[in-house]
Amino acid sequence: MAPELHLKKPYKGDQVDLFAAAIILFIMVAGIQPFQNAKSRNFHYKLIANNKPELFWGVHGKLRER
Repeated sequence: MAPELHLKKPYKGDQVDLFAAAIILFIMVAGIQPFQNAKSRNFHYKLIANNKPELFWGVHGKLRER
């Protein structure tokens, strides 16, 4: 589920669809999920939901080097 929905923000279909497409693309390229579950307690998901992409990619840095 997109971060906007977990954060109780208004539903915006294009943003939610883009998030879903990005997750699918990430899995196709990296071969793993970007996070285990889309819950606010999940460290990796929290980085995405809180708009901290530099930290997310720091954790997943080895994937970018492929």
